[in-house]
Amino acid sequence: VSYLTEPLIIFLFLLFIFLMQYIFNSNKEKNTILLIALSILAGCIIGFASLVRLIFLPISGILILFSIYFLFKKDIQKAILLIITFLTAIILISPFFYNGYKHSGKPMVATGSGAVLWLGSRVDTNGDEPPYYHLPYDTNKISNNLSHLTLEGDALLKQAAVKNIKENPYIYVKNSLKRIYRLVIGNNYFWFFPYDNFNSYVKNHDIFENIFK
Repeated sequence: VSYLTEPLIIFLFLLFIFLMQYIFNSNKEKNTILLIALSILAGCIIGFASLVRLIFLPISGILILFSIYFLFKKDIQKAILLIITFLTAIILISPFFYNGYKHSGKPMVATGSGAVLWLGSRVDTNGDEPPYYHLPYDTNKISNNLSHLTLEGDALLKQAAVKNIKENPYIYVKNSLKRIYRLVIGNNYFWFFPYDNFNSYVKNHDIFENIFK
């Protein structure tokens, strides 16, 4: 699951950073309409990214801090643009949080991140996808047969994940670092190309020669 969403999240995050950099480096002579449009687009991007991975939600709050900073710097234009970005993100995600509040009494949204976190905290699979170890996902056992995309199922999986992490913090950190490497390199049992015999792989496929062609 995480391998399918990470490329999208990385793309959205880099696009958001690019837009923010463009806005930060803008001057008052630039097209105001264009800057407003880019601010709205940036807000949509971070709002959508938050719905995919809630870890990006705090970025919306950071935008307010930056807007206050620019207010102190007397740069009203940038402060307003950041507030526009913040409001756009909030407007985009608010209906989803309201729906969660209506069904659970808490302002929350189910993104499936509970399942991703729980799978990443499993000790028996080293935090990887269970099929690689010929094991079932078993998310339904944790979520009481509720879908991981329901608020209740998502919450149960998050609780189980936090419990796993607290019981095995060092194993979780070690496996997370390994997954970063595998996401970039991969191995014989995972996606992308094998790292078990990385040197021969590079040699046989002329990796570095192809880069400079």
